[in-house]
Amino acid sequence: MPDTPDHHRGSIGGAIMLIALGGLFLYGTLHPDFHVWPFLGRYWPLILIFLGLGKLWDYYWDRTHPGS
Repeated sequence: MPDTPDHHRGSIGGAIMLIALGGLFLYGTLHPDFHVWPFLGRYWPLILIFLGLGKLWDYYWDRTHPGS
């Protein structure tokens, strides 16, 4: 399928969130005194904020770099 000018790339925000969550769980595994679920229970709105920032970044990047 050829790449058309109106082709929209996927958001990098989802990938960053997966990496961050993976890092958080890895840290919890390496440091058993750190409990992941209470941390996520308290700071889960940050996930939404970072996903929204990723979407804004993609939007403005596409507007300022139309051919890339």
